Amino acid sequence: NITDLTRGYSNKNIKADLDYLVCLMNENNIHTFNIDGNIRSNIFNKRRSTKYFVEKNTEEKIFFYNVDEEFGFLSNFSDHPIFCGNKIWKTTEHYFQAQKFINTELEEKIRLSYTPSKAKDIAKLNKSKRLKNWDDIKDSVMYEALYAKFTQHPDLRLMLLNTKEKELCEHCSNDFYWADGRDGSGKNILGKLLMKVRNKIKMVSN
Repeated sequence: NITDLTRGYSNKNIKADLDYLVCLMNENNIHTFNIDGNIRSNIFNKRRSTKYFVEKNTEEKIFFYNVDEEFGFLSNFSDHPIFCGNKIWKTTEHYFQAQKFINTELEEKIRLSYTPSKAKDIAKLNKSKRLKNWDDIKDSVMYEALYAKFTQHPDLRLMLLNTKEKELCEHCSNDFYWADGRDGSGKNILGKLLMKVRNKIKMVSN
């Protein structure tokens, strides 16, 4: 079913309202909604009819993002340490962000950061110092982190295999590379790498 949330909408604050509604929906386990009508705001150049959708999981797809949701274990922010490079990392996010500054003080600073969010923030603040070839190797670094995560935690390994052949999609509106951009136009590289890990584990298990 589609839950209609069009009443009382403020054109002036449409983007803020949408973000707030998504938060409310997540809290109340509402996965799909639509808004129809003529919407006028700074993000539209002309008056037109539009729709917004937050997808729900289907027989073919699994959407994930927040760690406290059903498939939150797929997130790089999930609380599952990994052992890589002879070191223990609190999350795959810690490892991934630190590899941008390998063999520097920043690598260890990120490794020891308290949360994955903090690890990501430190990396952002030091973007100019990251490896020159980072864009060329980032996918392989992410794959390495994910493979470690789902092979070093037997429970996660089973949970990943239990997703069967479903397409895994990181569902996020502000990331069009690692995620699907929420509207499906993103590359969803994280989801694709997770499926690659799933296939690898299946091959090794057979």
